[in-house]
Amino acid sequence: MEKQYYMKSRKSGAEHCFSYDLNGNLIAFKSVGEPLTTKGWEWLLSPEIFPYNEARIQALQNHPTLRKSIEIKAVPISITFEDFWNEYGKIGTKAVAKRKFEKLKPEEVIKAFIGIEKERTKKKLDNTAMPYAETYLNQKRWEV
Repeated sequence: MEKQYYMKSRKSGAEHCFSYDLNGNLIAFKSVGEPLTTKGWEWLLSPEIFPYNEARIQALQNHPTLRKSIEIKAVPISITFEDFWNEYGKIGTKAVAKRKFEKLKPEEVIKAFIGIEKERTKKKLDNTAMPYAETYLNQKRWEV
């Protein structure tokens, strides 16, 4: 099965998706966040950084220094509503949440899926309940 990783800068709005084939070779790269500066592109495309294979992105994911400036998460290559619904915890009205989900752009689907854990952590700290899935999607809570 193909794998996809989402890389986000903790300092800027730069975000990238990397897709790998069954052998771990890079098959697609997409920049989905704010545009990189020339210096940012030089850093990302440098031979010691650029994740040209899955082993390389996993090494970057576990690098103690880089973890302070970038966040890398493995995400399903194709996130369906059912994937989202199950990960979210089946909270809310499924039909309404599905309509909201289907209106999202592909990069928003990835961000929403990744943001579930952040929202869950935030709610535990606040000692409040998770919002309905449709509220999470409608208010784009993963951006907060």
